[in-house]
Amino acid sequence: MALHAALVPLFQAGMCGFALTGDLFNAFVFFELMSVVAYALTGYRAEEAKAVQGALTFGVINSPGAYATLTPGRWPPVCPRVWPTRWARPCSATSHCRAS
Repeated sequence: MALHAALVPLFQAGMCGFALTGDLFNAFVFFELMSVVAYALTGYRAEEAKAVQGALTFGVINSPGAYATLTPGRWPPVCPRVWPTRWARPCSATSHCRAS
């Protein structure tokens, strides 16, 4: 129980640091801290097979999504004039909209 009580505030610190940081390097550091603690919290009860399986599944599914989130750029490229609307359309070959 003491480990769980230490991991939860550490996870919250990672989330707050990621949300409030001002530079990219610290965002990566806080994001990794948050991810590692999330994996540890998911598999907290290692004596149960379901907890270990859930932690491994969470790690395999969450890691590619997390790295894709931190990857610069976006796909498909979105036209800047359409970006604020609810449904953004991919860029076309018009002069006002160029893929970055």
